[in-house]
Amino acid sequence: MPPQAFSAGGQHVRASLNRKNGAFFGKGVLGMRMKLTSHTEKFRTNVRRFLLATSALLAFVLLSSSTPPLEAASTGPGHPQAKPIAYENIAATLGEVPLSRVEQKLFDDAADGYLGNHDLLTASLIAGGIDDPYELDLHQIQFDGWVEELERQAIRKLPETRRAEAIFHFMHTRLFHGGYALECTNVFHIFQTGRYNCVSGTILYCCLANRFGLDVRGREITGHAMCRLFLENRAIDIEVTCPRWFELLDNPKRQAKVIEKTLGYCPGDSSENFRDVTPVELVATIYYNRGVDLLLNQSFAEALASNQKTLRLDPESKTAWGNLLATLNNWAIHEADQCHYAKAVELLQAGMALQPQFETFQSNYAHVTRRWAEAQTTESNGDGPN
Repeated sequence: MPPQAFSAGGQHVRASLNRKNGAFFGKGVLGMRMKLTSHTEKFRTNVRRFLLATSALLAFVLLSSSTPPLEAASTGPGHPQAKPIAYENIAATLGEVPLSRVEQKLFDDAADGYLGNHDLLTASLIAGGIDDPYELDLHQIQFDGWVEELERQAIRKLPETRRAEAIFHFMHTRLFHGGYALECTNVFHIFQTGRYNCVSGTILYCCLANRFGLDVRGREITGHAMCRLFLENRAIDIEVTCPRWFELLDNPKRQAKVIEKTLGYCPGDSSENFRDVTPVELVATIYYNRGVDLLLNQSFAEALASNQKTLRLDPESKTAWGNLLATLNNWAIHEADQCHYAKAVELLQAGMALQPQFETFQSNYAHVTRRWAEAQTTESNGDGPN
């Protein structure tokens, strides 16, 4: 029976078999388009909606060998999750990630955990891959046009709750014409196609609401991103992906059902289920999602770099830390599968230097070194390739 993996919401799914090399890996991560075996189509739909996760990408790995393969340990729900180490130590082991000139200015600005010379919109566009100043200016002009449309509706004169609702309604009727799309984490998707997900929708709502004097911040819950509006005597959670959300403000039970439907589980009322995120940490989620997509496409070096960028902006992100470790691990498996044993060993050694307690690295290091020795013996005996 294959090892068990955990989805983003902490529910059990079967790990998928990675080709013929016998590598299993779970896919409980932010923004992943999952391949999994589920019991119902409803569960499959719910899993596809997971945009944020508290569980790391699980690297359940079985390396083919002449001896019975070892099952790697997981770091998913139910297992202790190691706290990320300091970014300086990550960079010392893996090297600094090259940044474009525009990115370098952003990361320098965000070094203290705050955005000073960048607004949230510009920072999010840069994180999404736009580094042409001219293109950034064009998106800013388009955004300013949306602000002008709202100004003509005189929403500044409205009470804060109604002002927040007016912005929300504007987004769903004017901007989100392309509908919800899991892969549309980058804010520029909204500008170009009107398609959004909870991350891009949350970021844009924060940008518009803040422009109109509202204290709206990002909020992360297990498997999802949303907003919170802070008023003088209370706070209101805002689910950007639910067009009828403001109609449900006086019906907490129906709101809870919407959240449960979105996440696939009931988060409960405990504040431990929530994490308020700063603008810089919101920007980091974009790099995180890019890393997930790159890892799925086996673009390992790029995925590693994206997770490093995430951790540089959000040093407390356990999901990015878990995915960085899984990227090293799965990249090593890929190299070993191609008989590039020296590279595989180098990657696993880097992983063990970063997280000595991660048993996956130790198990696979033993397998790879044994296979490398067997290959050298075979070659020295004249049985290997010429």
